[in-house]
Amino acid sequence: MEGQDIKGHEDLLAAARLVLDQQPDVRFLVVGDGFDEAGARHFRDIRRLAGELGIQDAVIFAGRRRDLVDVLASMDVSVQCSLSENYGGTIESLLMERPTVATRVGGMPEVVIDEQTGLLVPARDPEALAAAILRLVDDPELGRRLGRKGRVRVLERHTIQHTIDHASIVCWMVWRSSTRTRPFGEPTAELGIIDEPQNGCRERLRIPGRHQQPCLLVDHHSGIPRPGWPPSASPSGATRWSRRSSRSGSTAQRRP
Repeated sequence: MEGQDIKGHEDLLAAARLVLDQQPDVRFLVVGDGFDEAGARHFRDIRRLAGELGIQDAVIFAGRRRDLVDVLASMDVSVQCSLSENYGGTIESLLMERPTVATRVGGMPEVVIDEQTGLLVPARDPEALAAAILRLVDDPELGRRLGRKGRVRVLERHTIQHTIDHASIVCWMVWRSSTRTRPFGEPTAELGIIDEPQNGCRERLRIPGRHQQPCLLVDHHSGIPRPGWPPSASPSGATRWSRRSSRSGSTAQRRP
């Protein structure tokens, strides 16, 4: 990626030139700015490139904005053309039901499913990028359909709660594996059995000495791990637990 910005601004401007050749009324909005002097120099360079391409009047450099919800709502198409990326702005764009064009890099294809929740193109391919933008400009109904499906996918798979739930499952799986493989007498955690009538019997992952910290609950009925809180501690900070040993390690049971 040497000599080229990681966000693919040069590719966007090259694609913009191609789009404007067919749709001269389209306008492009570049939101954000660079970090430190290198970032400021980069934005001076891409402004100069816009002039060299003859598209300076069709590209608006908006700088850093705090009203991103309003900015996204004003767009007809969101473009994320990075050369390397996690999710970029794809989650925010699809939450706003903006039809999105993204490069097939990093985590973006997990959010933008080609022809289902958006359009994917190869990185460093201004021609493909321009063609995808023109499809959405020329077919607003396609854009609305992709945007609606994109919002549904983000709400189902990419919320903070979804991340917490899956991180909890990973922690639970790692813990179960560690307690099964550790030799007898070297438990890595304590397993508490708590009878809560309103929720059924649950397993609880406890870290000794941290009774007030969040921990992992596993509902015996569903088998699904969920984050939770330890039982109330006494004023001294100690919870009443009794311990028994087994070949797989130690377990702890709360006294009534």
